[in-house]
Amino acid sequence: MKKNAHPIAAVLILLSLAPQPARGQHVPENVPGTSRIEGRILDARGREIAGARVLASHVSSGEVFASPPSRDNGKYLVAGLPYGYYDLAVETPAGLFVAERVINLAPAGTAELLLTLVLFDPSTAALARRHAGSGSDPTGLARMEEKPKGREFWRSPKGVAILGGLGGVALLALAFGADSEDPATSF
Repeated sequence: MKKNAHPIAAVLILLSLAPQPARGQHVPENVPGTSRIEGRILDARGREIAGARVLASHVSSGEVFASPPSRDNGKYLVAGLPYGYYDLAVETPAGLFVAERVINLAPAGTAELLLTLVLFDPSTAALARRHAGSGSDPTGLARMEEKPKGREFWRSPKGVAILGGLGGVALLALAFGADSEDPATSF
């Protein structure tokens, strides 16, 4: 019997059993980000808001990123973001609007968000909170609607409804087409 026949294999097995850091929990410092958040900013009536800035606070590191002022069509862009979870807020001349939830950005990912700004009322006042990127008290809520892209669209409620409808039409066509005795329509 050979002793130490496979010492390299033993070391590799031991290394594979060592605890690994969880993905997405630590953002290495001084690593440029390649993720981005983009979209449009609207008021409660659906009109575009120009001159607003989107503030994105990285939850793990606390670093705050800001967009340039939004254009006349309400479009904004926050680029160069490291991956991870972000708390968003929108600064306007009318006040600070905090997001209703945090978002998760994948490495080199893009989140396309429609941000609709509404003033706090009794039903949303409980969501009032300070934002790390601003010293102002919030005056309202930024409701977020994420636009699914590519493959993700087919997993969204609209995509599932379209696929379900097409599947139902195909089943009906098969069910009603199977009873036909016409040789021209059979396979």
